[in-house]
Amino acid sequence: MIGAGSEDSDGERDCRRVFAFHEAGHAVIGHLLGRTLRAVSVTQHCEFEPLGKKWSNADLGNSIKIALAGPHAEVLASHEEVSVGAGGDIARAKEEAEELAGDSWKERLHELSAASQALVMEHWAEIERVANRLVKLAGVVSEKDLPALLK
Repeated sequence: MIGAGSEDSDGERDCRRVFAFHEAGHAVIGHLLGRTLRAVSVTQHCEFEPLGKKWSNADLGNSIKIALAGPHAEVLASHEEVSVGAGGDIARAKEEAEELAGDSWKERLHELSAASQALVMEHWAEIERVANRLVKLAGVVSEKDLPALLK
C-alpha cells in the first residue's frame, strides 16, 4: 500500500498508470462529446457536471461511449484485459443501452462500443498526455487544464 514515506513498488506504479489511462479515457472522450469535466485524478473517478435536463437518446449514446472509453483506454495502455474495476463502467453502459434500445440493446451496445473504441484510438495522443500528467503529478486535472493537454 502507498503511504507517507513509502516507496512505490513496480506493481503500484503499473496499477496507477493503468488507472490513469482508464480515467483519462473517460475525461478526454467526455470532453470531446460536450460534457464539462469537474475533475479527474488517479485517486478518484472522473466526474462531469450534470447535464441538468432530461437525457435525449443522443445523451444516452454519448454516456455509453464515455463509460466505455475508460475500459478501451485501459486495454490499449496495458495490452491486457480490462481490470475488475471496469465492471461498473460496463454494467452502466449495459443498463443505458437497455434503456436506449430495448430488446435490441446488445446490437446498440456493440455499435456504441465500437464508436467509443474508435474515438479512443483517434484521440490516443490526448489521452496519453492527460494520463501522463495524472501519473507524473499524482494530481487532479480539471476542465480548465484540458485545452493545453488536448493540443
